Amino acid sequence: MELESWSTIEDDYAVFVVAGALDIAVRDELTAALTDAAERTESTLIVDLSRVTVLAAAGFHCLEGVTDQLSRRDALLYLVCAQGRPARRILAILDDRQRWPLYSDVPAAVQSVPGSARR
Repeated sequence: MELESWSTIEDDYAVFVVAGALDIAVRDELTAALTDAAERTESTLIVDLSRVTVLAAAGFHCLEGVTDQLSRRDALLYLVCAQGRPARRILAILDDRQRWPLYSDVPAAVQSVPGSARR
């Protein structure tokens, strides 16, 4: 299985869109892509999970890893996933501490980026 992803880099945030199954089969590729996107953003990485069909533990751990990477330089991770989507249901179970701000769409997440010029 191949991971489908792309990112857009702005001055104060990056949007990383991922699609398909986030499981053990794509763990290494997902980790590399998230790490690259995190390194290219100044303050906030927005990860859009709206097109994710499966969010397995391996995918969830990739999100935790990039959170650690970002927090070492006081950067943030925001997640995007509408109600009823598969990833949203899994996040409700696995992210019981609600460590990530969760938005229904990318524009709402962008509006919340500290210092965003898009406000």
